[in-house]
Amino acid sequence: MLLLVMAACVAPESNLSANNPPVVDDPADGADTAGDDGADTGGADTGGADDTSADTGAPSEYVYDEDEDLGNLLSVADVERALRAGVTTVLHDMDPFLVLEAFDVARSAEDAYCPYHYEDYEELYGYDYWYGGCSTADGTSFAGTIYGINYAPFWSSYYYYPAYGWWYGTATVDRADGQSMDFSGSWSMYRYEYGTSAYVAVSAYGDSRWQGAQYGGTWLAEESSLSYAVSGGSAPNVGAYISVDGGVSGLTGTANSVWFDSVFMASAGQGSSCPDEPSGTISIRDAAGDWYDVVFHGPAYAGASSFPATCDGCGEVWYEGRELGEACVDLSSLTTWTGSPW
Repeated sequence: MLLLVMAACVAPESNLSANNPPVVDDPADGADTAGDDGADTGGADTGGADDTSADTGAPSEYVYDEDEDLGNLLSVADVERALRAGVTTVLHDMDPFLVLEAFDVARSAEDAYCPYHYEDYEELYGYDYWYGGCSTADGTSFAGTIYGINYAPFWSSYYYYPAYGWWYGTATVDRADGQSMDFSGSWSMYRYEYGTSAYVAVSAYGDSRWQGAQYGGTWLAEESSLSYAVSGGSAPNVGAYISVDGGVSGLTGTANSVWFDSVFMASAGQGSSCPDEPSGTISIRDAAGDWYDVVFHGPAYAGASSFPATCDGCGEVWYEGRELGEACVDLSSLTTWTGSPW
């Protein structure tokens, strides 16, 4: 009788072995139907089936395939030359303030009846608001709707503004002399001076085209589109700093587009611990539509440290996740301008 009682107290061996642990219901999965084979069909968890689905041999879209044919890529030397030319074009040659001047010239042929002005805006708010769809007596036509102002040089307290203006909207002016200007987007910019220091800020998003001899030799005659914000300052014997976000497309040369991503550069006199190298990324796009990113490691703002503190003026060249080498470009012109970068 004692032997029978002892035998009844022994637990079944099959449900307690290390290879077959007891099933515990997961509240998130609902009822667990796992049996001895370990397959879990409850909820969103499919157990071992998920482990094999990702292992198909196909490369991830985020991982570069070493065996892929890269085609006719630019060399690092090509990227260096294109980057240098692109920065010079965008931040030195393409003066955005020319838009304010050219637009004033374009609309100087208006008369008392065309284009139509909202007089209240100028009286109440201090800027001009007009819409076209008309022709002047001498044959100049206006179309579109636009508002803004281009101030003449003026003083404000201790600050002198040699240039200050903004225009928003879309407009076309076809002048009687055969020249014309198309304007669209939002353009706001100023330059001011305080003592011997000069400051500049530009927000330019849109297209402006001039057809005719007067601005035929400038960037306004090209098919360029601006989409950037630039600010900076300079002082004699101190140097300059500049901050750029955005870029320009429709350029000529190897790089038809140049894009700046959080780019900042400053001279030692403006507080940079690494005056020979900017921070941020400058990208160029070639004629085939391929983008090349050059990543620099200078300080992100005046007084900031550089990580890593290479300060050699070189940046890593990347193409679709693959590092191609280092591009070393002299960008000292970004920290030596006075008055304005352009």
